[in-house]
Amino acid sequence: MALRIAPPFAIENPSGDRDGLSVDAFDEAARRPGWSWRYAPTELEDALAGTRDGRIDAAVGAFTVTAERERQLDFSHPFYTSGLGIAARAESGGSADRD
Repeated sequence: MALRIAPPFAIENPSGDRDGLSVDAFDEAARRPGWSWRYAPTELEDALAGTRDGRIDAAVGAFTVTAERERQLDFSHPFYTSGLGIAARAESGGSADRD
């Protein structure tokens, strides 16, 4: 099981234990059917390539789902989304001044 270290989704504690939002979600889901697994910290591209070509059964961590990756891999449903917000000073005559 590839583990892409990316706090707060996947964390490797000083004791060597793995934790984080994605780790907790996978551990809970995998416990129910009785699967066994062990995590191996893996860089992003190695996790994706290994999963794609079958060297790795699955990868856990924070992954951006792109159209290209979606064509090559199956992803779980996202449980965390973020957006970019930009703040700017309102100028006279800008949309913030409209009634």
